Amino acid sequence: MKNIPFILALSCFLACNLQQEKHCNNFDNFLEDYFQESLKLYRINGTYLGDQRYNDTLPNFLSPEFREKQRRLYAFYINHLFSFNDKNLTSDRVLSKKILIRELELELKGLNFNKDLMSIDQMWIFQLTLGQLASGKGAQPFVTPKDYRN
Repeated sequence: MKNIPFILALSCFLACNLQQEKHCNNFDNFLEDYFQESLKLYRINGTYLGDQRYNDTLPNFLSPEFREKQRRLYAFYINHLFSFNDKNLTSDRVLSKKILIRELELELKGLNFNKDLMSIDQMWIFQLTLGQLASGKGAQPFVTPKDYRN
């Protein structure tokens, strides 16, 4: 009988941890979904990470449709991030949440700036990236004929 309070406390502790783990797993899945969606939009990022699924396609970064896809992606994920209660997340996940919120807010604000109208950017101009990929020696090496076609 003396163990009943201990057993009840242990049961509550385990139930709370299981509930927190459920929220954390949902949050981890949410982050993975964001990562996969961002790879669909920014296909070259996948190439640089060794993910070859999108090597054969290249979006039109300058099109209004692409900018709208960006806006929808950022808005969707930032809105859903606020549905995760910090109390149900570990401190590492809370930090990840805050970083992603900040990043998405900056990206949304950046869409208001017409960077696509700037013809030259000495650091991140797409023409430099394309030349590196076309060399067959960088992030997308030409090992097979399919690699070359991609």
